[in-house]
Amino acid sequence: METILWIVLVILLVACSGFAWQAYYRLDTPSDQIHFAVTDDDWRIALYRYLPRVETNGRKPVLLCHGMVANHFNLDFDDKYSLARYLAARGYDAWVIDMRGRCLSGRPGWRSPFTPGWSFDDYLTKDLPAAIALIRSETGADRVNWIGHSMGGMLAYAFLGTQDQDAIQAAVAIGWPAQFPNDPQDIQLRFGRRALSIITRFPQFHVGAWVRPLIPLTWLGPYVQDIYEGYIGPAFLANGIATLSSGVGKQFLDAMDTGKYRSLDGSVDYQ
Repeated sequence: METILWIVLVILLVACSGFAWQAYYRLDTPSDQIHFAVTDDDWRIALYRYLPRVETNGRKPVLLCHGMVANHFNLDFDDKYSLARYLAARGYDAWVIDMRGRCLSGRPGWRSPFTPGWSFDDYLTKDLPAAIALIRSETGADRVNWIGHSMGGMLAYAFLGTQDQDAIQAAVAIGWPAQFPNDPQDIQLRFGRRALSIITRFPQFHVGAWVRPLIPLTWLGPYVQDIYEGYIGPAFLANGIATLSSGVGKQFLDAMDTGKYRSLDGSVDYQ
């Protein structure tokens, strides 16, 4: 009995440390407006809008889309490291999305552990069409530009291949995986596959809650401090890591095994 109590106490202390680091490294999002695009399955998708600071000269609005286990802080970190604010300062109407299950993007009861997980397909066919329709409606633009990081770039190409191409003026993918090598000797791939196989047993896995207690590890060594300027690493771990859904995780596992990135049911190859 005493052992169980100690285990519970350790878990509580770790959880509390995560909340404490999140509060200490809290980042703000000083967007000019926050909009919500409602999907056909009743999710409210948050979009943080930065209005152009100079004349647009006919430039199309820009949608900025985060990676798989990230949220809007991925592309809108702070004043110094924000692609959204950089673009707004140069005459672009910048819109940063939080896809379902992140920050303000939700629906009643979604945080329950019994809520079924969502997939890459839901981002592609529900969240992003609703977001793009809202941006076009609010700005009067016939098309939008798209900047995606990691999975956000994969979504851009999948959207262009399967959805409304005419809605997109141009797309830029940053750091997206062009292929999924299947090398059983690759330590990183083996670790990633093992981690995903555990995570996908849960409908939703709150990755951020597990990594925040590890923030002190980012302080180790002057090399790490120099790279992250002493705050970027811990601040991103405290704010920018999101929930991973089982459906998304299963699709990435399938990609690691087959070398193809497909819909959850395997019927559509997005590459």
